[in-house]
Amino acid sequence: MKKIYMNYLIRMLLILGSTFGLSANSFSGTPYYTDNFDGSNDTTSLKARGYKVYYRGTGTQGAATWFQGSESYFPAFNGPVTGYVAAHYSTATNTNNIDNWLVLPKIH
Repeated sequence: MKKIYMNYLIRMLLILGSTFGLSANSFSGTPYYTDNFDGSNDTTSLKARGYKVYYRGTGTQGAATWFQGSESYFPAFNGPVTGYVAAHYSTATNTNNIDNWLVLPKIH
């Protein structure tokens, strides 16, 4: 029973993969896009690198949406201690909803 089920599952995965244009190269381990965030990560710099920055919260936006990481909050996992991008509550004012989005650049 298990062998029949596995054969069926493998066939279905192959069909789905060919339907959506996936191949062995799609899973080669080569990243399509990388950004280690070790450089400048303020909103202006992120936009210059192709990121889309959106604020969808209610009311007036407060401080800049995204900013360079700071070791006073926490250090980056690797790279320089400020090597990350961050956003926090100051992007909203009063009782507004916080709804910030940082969308990757277009991947070809």
